Amino acid sequence: MRIALLVVNGVADSGLALMRDVFVAANLLAAQIDPHIDRFAVTLHATHGTIRTAYGLDVDAQPMVTVLDEPPDVLITPGVAGAVGALST
Repeated sequence: MRIALLVVNGVADSGLALMRDVFVAANLLAAQIDPHIDRFAVTLHATHGTIRTAYGLDVDAQPMVTVLDEPPDVLITPGVAGAVGALST
C-alpha cells in the first residue's frame, strides 16, 4: 500500500515521527507474521522541497506534484502544532 505523508511548515514533530514510526513498526511486524503481506511504502511530500517543523527542524520532502502521476492509496497529513489551541479560543 502506498502511503503519502503531506507535511507543511509548522507540522508537529511528534505527529510526523509517530506516523513514520507506526508504518515502520507495521512493516517489521508484517515480515515476522507472513513474508507475503504487502508492506507500506511511505513517502514524504510537501508543497515545496523543505519544510520546517514546529520545533525548527528542516525536513526534506518530495514535491507534492510528484504524486499526481501515480496517486497514493492513502494521503495523511500529520497535525500542525498549535492548531488545537487555536481552535479552542
